[in-house]
Amino acid sequence: MQKKILNPHIPYNEKLKEKARQLRNNSTPSEKKFWEILRTMPFYTQHPFNRQKPIGSFIVDFYCHSLGLVVEIDGDSHGEDKAKV
Repeated sequence: MQKKILNPHIPYNEKLKEKARQLRNNSTPSEKKFWEILRTMPFYTQHPFNRQKPIGSFIVDFYCHSLGLVVEIDGDSHGEDKAKV
């Protein structure tokens, strides 16, 4: 059986690049802990994740291209006006 390879087109918003960098440099304690644990997981070498990845008009906390997976950590902050782009 052949493995299905995910290769979806992910729109990249260049305008969010600097904001994503700022978010990476100012991670929340929850994001830091998740990142620390995630990088030690055995699957990480085959399925690496990006932190604070611009996708469309959003910046997602963690993104794995090979799995097509987005992980959001701090849900309480995402509904606020200041979190909107």
